[in-house]
Amino acid sequence: MNTDNSASAISTCGLGKRFGSYWALEECTIEVPRRRVSALVGPNGAGKTTLLRLLVGLAAPSAGDALVLGRHLEQSEDFLTSIGYLAQDVCYSAFSPPRSMAKSASAISSSL
Repeated sequence: MNTDNSASAISTCGLGKRFGSYWALEECTIEVPRRRVSALVGPNGAGKTTLLRLLVGLAAPSAGDALVLGRHLEQSEDFLTSIGYLAQDVCYSAFSPPRSMAKSASAISSSL
């Protein structure tokens, strides 16, 4: 794992999360450079969401280590002020396309 704070936005070494006997994420070692656009791609159940939840502190790792912006997650509770995370399973109904379209259509039809 790279411990040079300026080199990586995310650095993990052997990171893993276990639920009972099931490993949702196992032996994940990655380096994501700072100031880069990166994608996390894989099939359902591959561990993408689990990895993100570990990196933002919403879950505790069962194994391995991670640095986000050069800081160990367990040593810095204020690191969330430096990053953003939008969970896929949170409902933002006010911003959903059907509701937005209905609101726009209503505004247009009332102005005619």
